[in-house]
Amino acid sequence: MKDEQLIDFITGKITDQSEIKAVMDWIEKSPENRKTYNDILNSWALSGIRYGNHIVDVDLPFRQFKRRNFKTRLITEFLKYAAAILIIFSIGALSQYFVSNNILRQDVAWQEVTAPFGQSVELSMSDSTKVWLNSGTKLRYPSNFSSNKRVVELNGEAFFEVTSDKKHPFIIKTTSLDVKVTGTRFNVDAYSENDKANITLVEGKVAIQNKNGSMITELNPNMNAEFIKSTNKLKLKKVNVEFYTSWTTGTIVFQKESLEEIAKKLEKWYNVKIVFDQVDIKDIAFSGSILKNKPIDQILEILTYTSRIGYQMETMSNQPNIIHLKHLPMKK
Repeated sequence: MKDEQLIDFITGKITDQSEIKAVMDWIEKSPENRKTYNDILNSWALSGIRYGNHIVDVDLPFRQFKRRNFKTRLITEFLKYAAAILIIFSIGALSQYFVSNNILRQDVAWQEVTAPFGQSVELSMSDSTKVWLNSGTKLRYPSNFSSNKRVVELNGEAFFEVTSDKKHPFIIKTTSLDVKVTGTRFNVDAYSENDKANITLVEGKVAIQNKNGSMITELNPNMNAEFIKSTNKLKLKKVNVEFYTSWTTGTIVFQKESLEEIAKKLEKWYNVKIVFDQVDIKDIAFSGSILKNKPIDQILEILTYTSRIGYQMETMSNQPNIIHLKHLPMKK
């Protein structure tokens, strides 16, 4: 099958059901066909994603697919961009997007994009909705919204600017709650490994639903809903939205937040593993802000100056570095 046909399938240009079935049958016919399709899909997804201030050339992968040696050339171009990305972010090691695909209901091709640890991702969907993914976040979404609902699946934290369309509600599915909107700006913090999930509304209105699709409550601007999974309880409150959305501009703002919660954010932002040598350190509360472009050792030095906490960094070769936090001995 020609690469151009696969590209048309990925981008939703093929609408005839018989043509869609023909492409799907070809993809599933052999592992080699599946690999060819995934290679093209991966490059298409990358072409529409922003790394910090660097935007990958949208047309580049399509121009290269028309050449017999497109794989070699694509790798060369990607490495060139990766070098620029590394300079822009100045933290973390060189990472890749991990993009995979499954053909799901209604013959729609779905994409899966992961924001690597230490980085954030900005992308636009087929309906012009914009999404910012925080470090360690995974988003699944269709290449083209073709039903009466716009459904995406989120594991992690993302800020959404949803294009208004009252006839086609936008639904974000998480492991604990679903969020339904028609057009608005809001933040969803729903990492599957965390006991808490937070939905914060900046503009518009959102409906929070349980996993059965029944509405639990609605949020107005400057409101936050915090769901505790272990107790199955939802708490609503008025908030300063900057506290929940500042990560999109490269800042973590925290107020009376435990060191354990701060450590979880640092692990994702800096791609490190933080170990508490004494358990009671986890409950120490801090208020302040952290700039993402500062090296993590500067952040740790601030903790040392403001509390009796010391740290030790353990350099690892093929995995994230380990940071040990512990009490400093009392001065004599």
